[in-house]
Amino acid sequence: MEYKRILRRSWEIAKTSKVLWVFGMVVAALSGGSANFGGNSWSEGEKFTLPKTSPPQDVPHQTSQVLGQATTAISQMIGSIPIWVWLILGGTILLAVLIAIGVALYIRNWGKGALIASIHNLEDQTPPSLKSGSKSGVSVVKRFIILHVGPWLIWVALAVVLTIFAIGSVIITANLGSEALKITIIAISILVWVFGLVATGLLLNLSIILGEQLIIRENLSANQALKKGFRLTKKYFASLLGMGIINMGIGCGFGCLTVLLIMLFVVSVIVAFAISKTAGLIVSAIIAVPILTLVLFSLLLRGIYTVFNTATWTLVEREIETREKNGTEDGN
Repeated sequence: MEYKRILRRSWEIAKTSKVLWVFGMVVAALSGGSANFGGNSWSEGEKFTLPKTSPPQDVPHQTSQVLGQATTAISQMIGSIPIWVWLILGGTILLAVLIAIGVALYIRNWGKGALIASIHNLEDQTPPSLKSGSKSGVSVVKRFIILHVGPWLIWVALAVVLTIFAIGSVIITANLGSEALKITIIAISILVWVFGLVATGLLLNLSIILGEQLIIRENLSANQALKKGFRLTKKYFASLLGMGIINMGIGCGFGCLTVLLIMLFVVSVIVAFAISKTAGLIVSAIIAVPILTLVLFSLLLRGIYTVFNTATWTLVEREIETREKNGTEDGN
């Protein structure tokens, strides 16, 4: 696989084809992972907790009575609401969440289909446009959704089975007398669990990536694209894995750069507040504009990176397509 040529051409596409930035920003805004190098606002180790305080001891007795009566009134009001009202409220919220997920899924896959089709058009010497890209995205969006949702539901089911197997193995070994045998069985169970999830997840992800390309390139159904994508993934696994590692490294570089810039702004504010409150307020006001600009500009950067990332996989698929026609094996 000619990685240097693919990366060079992908960067040229991402840098010069500004029409593709629109589709890239749509995909980036609704994606996670490498295509969207943002993340959750809170990490698991930095959960927000309210400070623990003891109730004040000097609250007047009359005030306590008023608060108690208010709390009782609120409890009675909530308790007087019929159960069917709560069911309707819960159903409405659930329906709203499902609709939001469905809309986001539709828009993201529309953008991804439009982006991939536009890159293929560009490589076939056809100038991309918002109109042609949007039309291509609409024509494949249903198949893209099926391609993504179906296989991952199967993977989740497999993850549940492997987890039950691992937990069951640990429970069974608890009744064994030999400590060495316990450790061996537990170690094997953990290895099977980790390897099973990672290996199947990796194969599935690469198969879906190629499947997206095949839906656009050969107008296949989601099922046909997944099957052929899986076959090609097994055949060209080393080349695909190499491209994935390179893209992951580049994505991490983009993400780390963004985090570093934000940390510099945050540290500047903290140092200023440490000096004096007035200095902190002044620095915060000065930095507010660059931070807001950075946040808005980050979406554009993520969109450009998404174009670059998608272009690499598009060019990889085109090279695999050429190899298949010429009968060239992976590594030659």
